[in-house]
Amino acid sequence: MRILLCFLILNLLVHADEVVKPTNFLEVDLKSFEFSRKKTGEQGRLVAKEVHLSRADLTFNFKNKDKIFDAKIFSDTNSIKFKTDFFDFDFKLKEDSTFFEIMDLNIEDTQGVVNPGFFIADGKSFHIGFEDLSLKLKSFYAHCTMNDDEFDMATSAGIEAGCLNQIIASASANTKHIDLELNVPFDDGDNFNLKAKVDSLTLMDAESVEIKASETLINLMDFVVKTQDMKLTCKKDKSLYVFNADKIMKDCENTVSLETERIVVIDDVDKTRFFIKPNMFAVGNERVSLDAKAFQFVDEEKNVTMFDFFVNCSKPFESDVYDLHSLIAGCVNRGTISIGDIFDKKSRRLYKEYDKVLSGEVDPLEALDYVKHTRITRGPRAGRVRKKKVVDYEQLASSVQVAIHNKEVYIKLVGYKNLPLIGEITNNVTIKGFLTHEPERKQLKFTITSADIPATFWRKDDREFVSELFAEMMVGDTVTWDNDSTFTFHL
Repeated sequence: MRILLCFLILNLLVHADEVVKPTNFLEVDLKSFEFSRKKTGEQGRLVAKEVHLSRADLTFNFKNKDKIFDAKIFSDTNSIKFKTDFFDFDFKLKEDSTFFEIMDLNIEDTQGVVNPGFFIADGKSFHIGFEDLSLKLKSFYAHCTMNDDEFDMATSAGIEAGCLNQIIASASANTKHIDLELNVPFDDGDNFNLKAKVDSLTLMDAESVEIKASETLINLMDFVVKTQDMKLTCKKDKSLYVFNADKIMKDCENTVSLETERIVVIDDVDKTRFFIKPNMFAVGNERVSLDAKAFQFVDEEKNVTMFDFFVNCSKPFESDVYDLHSLIAGCVNRGTISIGDIFDKKSRRLYKEYDKVLSGEVDPLEALDYVKHTRITRGPRAGRVRKKKVVDYEQLASSVQVAIHNKEVYIKLVGYKNLPLIGEITNNVTIKGFLTHEPERKQLKFTITSADIPATFWRKDDREFVSELFAEMMVGDTVTWDNDSTFTFHL
């Protein structure tokens, strides 16, 4: 929503206290706007191609001939000033104007229309930077309205309220998507970077937000997260008509629901790949949930696939859903996990083909099996090739149930084991332990206090069985066995 601030500045109505009549309108064809608060003295330049202004019974049409509207930009503690070679504009700002939070603002080839009923912006490129956030847009079109004939949007407060009531945004004409880039630095030095091809963004009835994107790419810590055909919905405070970025983002984060066909996570540092086929991801009522048809872990040697994966954890309102360790802290406090089946496959082929997973060229779930080609040497079909589907994976566990309460962990599952001369056998397994979360070291430790393994199923030490089971479920160097009862997840 902070994108609106640039147009509030340009239309001479940035938080001004002046009341205008409902017949007023303003149209601006802007070539460029450059502003940096970090500079001293002159802080930027403004170049407008044309300006059409109607105030009461007067209409003004200006064309920037001979650069008479090329302006230098200055600001102080209570105003923004535009100085040309011919005249100056000096606009007083309210003390709480969000303009004073802007560090950088750059706009190119953008048209804006303001009248009592609506606000429109159609632009080539836009960049706004704050100390804790940076947003870039390319090829965007936005329309805002209050849907109220008695409400006058031809003021700064009117534009702000209208765009917090209803906004419909899409790509400009002759382009397919809005190119969006969002960058958020964290206090610990990590950085959240999002790049997306946005198909549409809507806010309806001052409450319901929906974003559709054909592609998204997130860089966070050492991970790259990719999705296709994503739809995100969330809620905004319906009574909020004054821009408050922190509240809007936090309210959305705590009511978000995400739909997408597939999520691929790349970790080139640890040389691991992750695939999620989600049914649902949602946050609400201070809980976060992921329901997935499959969750797959892949490294250069093997892949582990979990089917019917479900996790539900506490998520305090103030915690961050895009911060992995913030989510883990909620799960360590209270959470449940269930998994239908877990399979292990020794293979290097899938890791090499993971670049094709996101596009759908490779289905990583079908890769659990392979087709064996055998040439027939005898009989009437000699010389032909026989195709046979071969199961080349091992089942590790099924019916996994995990309950976590105040760091205490209880696990129940059905374990699988192949024994010589006997074949595959199964048995119920229970494991108890506790978690230690060390976010500053990016670690989660699980210490086993007891394990109940039937003697007919396992004749070694019960904890050794648990360690081997967990080792089979992990890929890369994400887990290390510290001693006879504790292992560490490196996150």
